[in-house]
Amino acid sequence: MKVGDKGIDFAFAPDTYEGMVKKGARFFCRYSDGSGISSKVCKGGEIASAASFGADFFANYEHAETSPERGATYGKSEGTIDKDFWNSRGLAPGAGVIISWEPGNDTSKFNAVAGFIDAYRNAIGRPVGLYAGLPALKEMRRRGLVHFTWLPMSSLASNLNFGNIAQAEYAAKMEGVAKDNGINLCQNRYRWYNGSADENVYTTAVSTPFSHLQALGEDMDLTAQNLADIADRNWREPIPNTLVTPTGSTFTAQEWLLKAVSYAHNAQDNAVEAKAIATSTQALVQQIIGQQDPTTLAAALAPLVAAGLPPDQLVTQEMLDQSLRTVLGSVDNVPPTI
Repeated sequence: MKVGDKGIDFAFAPDTYEGMVKKGARFFCRYSDGSGISSKVCKGGEIASAASFGADFFANYEHAETSPERGATYGKSEGTIDKDFWNSRGLAPGAGVIISWEPGNDTSKFNAVAGFIDAYRNAIGRPVGLYAGLPALKEMRRRGLVHFTWLPMSSLASNLNFGNIAQAEYAAKMEGVAKDNGINLCQNRYRWYNGSADENVYTTAVSTPFSHLQALGEDMDLTAQNLADIADRNWREPIPNTLVTPTGSTFTAQEWLLKAVSYAHNAQDNAVEAKAIATSTQALVQQIIGQQDPTTLAAALAPLVAAGLPPDQLVTQEMLDQSLRTVLGSVDNVPPTI
């Protein structure tokens, strides 16, 4: 799945999965409803069918639009039920579930919703995302509760009002809001199958697996531009000792540096991408250098030490710089500028 790909969400399948893929859908979003009894939920075999035609799949919890407002106790109950549900549907281990809350702009309910999300996430044992208005998406991402963000088609839910404008202009505006705020998925108010399905655009790449195929090892499509976007936006909503990417993922310094090494090894044939990795990682180092203790940083650098950095050096900014040069310098035989 690549940034710009389009997919659909629907309550009842308007076509076969083969037909929907032939029509241009690259991914699908389908429901669970916890303790509900709705007939709109994902049926057995749907995930496998979508994947058999090369399409990806996002899991989406929605009992009632206001369910998350019921707080932590209800979140635990719903997450426990959904754990068995999605396992029975064949959702890949490690793939996430997106929780729906609409409209998602009532700040007085944020704490209750946060409690629901945290309890649901712990009960289901998977990463979770959020479908809600922009205020809620940004707040729950800032709190480190969600790993994926999905923007609804309603501009009013995001405290925006685009007025009476043409559909093409409306879609462009919604997608622009999503991209500017690092939102992963965006409904744009286009409809398929005479209104039976809503169109979505993959607007910002995730940096950790979330969809079904990503959890199975699909290429994450982290291009140099994706990484540059992450480097540009990553520092707008800092949390002490935790870094929040524009996709909503959170990392400690250790986790990010480990990922940087992994990205570097996967980018041996792309010098531009490798340098973007170095830039992105260095920006994070500057953010956390005063927030992590030396023991934590030393542990974070273990794989870099294995790449050839003497282990008895002090953990300093210079050490971090040199470690990245050691790992990335062989990509094009010129150490990246950091």
